[in-house]
Parts: sequence; C-alpha cells; structure tokens
Amino acid sequence: MSPHPILTQRFDTSDVAFSTIDKEIAALREKIRTLHAFRNTFTSVHALPSEILTRIFSFVRHLPGTDLYHGNDFLKWIAVTHVSQQWRNVAIGSPLLWSDLSSTYKQHVTETWLRRSKSAPLS
Repeated sequence: MSPHPILTQRFDTSDVAFSTIDKEIAALREKIRTLHAFRNTFTSVHALPSEILTRIFSFVRHLPGTDLYHGNDFLKWIAVTHVSQQWRNVAIGSPLLWSDLSSTYKQHVTETWLRRSKSAPLS
C-alpha cells in the first residue's frame, strides 16, 4: 500500500502544514461518515419504517430512569439519536418525542425540545 500523498508533500511553514493536514483529516472523516451511513443501509434495522422506529423510541423515552437529567444517566434515552443518521433523523423529526418537558431542564435544552416538538401538545 502506497503512503498517503500528503505524507510526501513539503510545506513552507507549519501553519500551512497544519491547515492542509486538517483539511485532509476533515475530508477523510466525511468519507468515513458517508461509508458508515451506506454500510448501515444493509442492516436489518434500517429496513424498519419510520413509524415503527418512532413507536420504539417513544417506549424508550418513557421508560423509568431514561429522563434527560435522571440521576447520573445524563442523556440516557437520547442515545437513540446517535445510533445512525436514519435514527437521528427519525427521532428529531418526531415532535411527540420532544413534547414532555421538565422544569429541571436547562434553558438551552428546553429551547431545543420546544423547537423539536413543533406544534405537538406539551406536557
């Protein structure tokens, strides 16, 4: 396997080197993200319709001990939004998942939840 082309370049300054390398790292991360997303399309869970995922997320959201600021389990139920881009899009696009607010939420969390709840009835 040949070395990455950036490893054979000469740079005038370390600033130019850092900038060039950082841009290449960002491009490679985006390629990896794209490949992961494509790979996920071959999993069985990817075949689940959005309505089924939303229903599952709703059950997870309302399990005891999965509230946003419950004990030491910060962001416990929101982990579903980090599984895949599809799951994130489905969860964030499901207003009812974001309609149960708590006075214990920090202001930026409440604002985010209100925005995501769209016109769903709040509780």
